[in-house]
Amino acid sequence: MSQSFLTEIPSLDSEGILLLPASRPEVRDVVPVPQSEEEAVLLRYAVVLKNTTSRAIIAYYVRWRFVDANGEVTTSGIEGKSFPSGGSIPPHGAKFLSCDSGIGLGRGRPIVMSGRVKDLWDRRLQFYPAQRSIEASVELAVFDDGTAVGPDGAGRLPILKAWMDAERDFARMALAENSAVSLRQRVQGALDQGLDALPRDQPRSIGSLSVQAAAAASYSECYKFATAWLASNVVRWINESGEDRAIDALARLTSKSYPVLRKKE
Repeated sequence: MSQSFLTEIPSLDSEGILLLPASRPEVRDVVPVPQSEEEAVLLRYAVVLKNTTSRAIIAYYVRWRFVDANGEVTTSGIEGKSFPSGGSIPPHGAKFLSCDSGIGLGRGRPIVMSGRVKDLWDRRLQFYPAQRSIEASVELAVFDDGTAVGPDGAGRLPILKAWMDAERDFARMALAENSAVSLRQRVQGALDQGLDALPRDQPRSIGSLSVQAAAAASYSECYKFATAWLASNVVRWINESGEDRAIDALARLTSKSYPVLRKKE
C-alpha cells in the first residue's frame, strides 16, 4: 500500500490504545485489499484502531481534522459502540476505520463507478489533495469495565451513555408488559412518540431517528431518539417473526451486563 498522507495521528499509547496509519505493515491483516486504484488512494487516509490491552473496547470515537490551503477547518468522526460482552474491539484486537466507509471503501468487492456513486468518489478523491494537513485522533475509548479515556472534546461520553441506558431501559420496560397486545401497543407508542418529536425538516422515518440520536447535543435528546429507534426494531421483530421471537430478543438484551460509564481521572 502507498504511504499514508496523514500528517499527525495522536494515540492513547499510555492507555494501550494505538491509532495507526492503514499503510503500516503490522496492521496489514486488518486493512481491506483495495479493489481499484481509487480505493488504494483513499486507503492512504484510513487508520487502524489497535487495542493492546486485556480489556475489550465497547465504544470509541475517532476524529479526522482537515485544514485546507486557506486555513479553513472541517472535521469528521466515526463512532462505534457495542455493549454486549466482547465489545467492538476485543482484547489485543484491531479495527479498520475510514471516513469513506459510507461510500463503499473497504467492503472487499469491486464498486461500480457510475452515476451518483462516481460523483461521490470523485469528490472524495479531489477533497484530500486540497488539504494542507490532515489529523486523525482517538478522542474517546470506553473499556468493558466502563472506564472512559481520551480528551472527549466533542462530549460523546454522555451520548454513548444515553444509547446504552436506552437499550437497557427499553428492553426491561417492554418485557414488563403482560400480553402480546400490550407489548405491541407499548413499543408502537414509543416509536410514534419519537417520530412525532423529529424536527420538521427531517423525514418522518426510522433512519431519521438514528441520525437525530447520533447528532444529539445532550443526554436527554439522544435518549429520546435512541429509545424510539430501538422501539422501531422491536416493531420490525414483531412484524417479521411474531411477539414470541421479539420477546426472546428483548430478553437477550436484558441479560447483558451494562457497565457504569465513568471518565478516568
